[in-house]
Amino acid sequence: NNINDIYYLPLISNISDFLFDPTYSNKIIETSGFFSFPILNFVIISIFYKIFGSFGFILLEIVCSFLFLYIFFRILIILRFNEINSFLISLFLFTLPIILYNFSNLNIGFIENIYINFSTFYSLRFPRPILTNLFLFYFLYLCLVIFIEEKNTKKNYLLAGLISGISLHLFYYFFIFQNILFLILHLIKFKKNFFKSIITN
Repeated sequence: NNINDIYYLPLISNISDFLFDPTYSNKIIETSGFFSFPILNFVIISIFYKIFGSFGFILLEIVCSFLFLYIFFRILIILRFNEINSFLISLFLFTLPIILYNFSNLNIGFIENIYINFSTFYSLRFPRPILTNLFLFYFLYLCLVIFIEEKNTKKNYLLAGLISGISLHLFYYFFIFQNILFLILHLIKFKKNFFKSIITN
């Protein structure tokens, strides 16, 4: 279990009890209204906590680990890797931050720099990147489905829009990246017919 940021635990507990106006100071007698914090990050965690108690954190780590491996497995299949290589590469990507962390203890500057860049690629740290990065990776998968496999169905566009909308509240940097990427991919695919394709569809 990888709960390092214990400061989020009161928020998770409050949301699981539908308490959106917590008061953490003895000096404040009356509640001060809703707290201004992006609670969508904590909704999924709070649901698991409410249903399973403290074991919900461990269960969510197992579920998120599986989802990470599955998403990258599907991405690599689209990129024409065979199933065994897709699984092994997915497993390598999952363990890469841990491997780099262990090598960074050797105090070699180059490896430390690589670790700093990859430390937030994916880990089981709540609430980010355990959940937020999964939405980013799934959006990348949908882009490959739409633009490489050319399955540009309404369902896939709706899923991409939904993931992008959730990302706006989870981690808005990803939202900006996703929409710029989507725009660039459309411009590359349709080129001069970009506006015509938007009007037609």
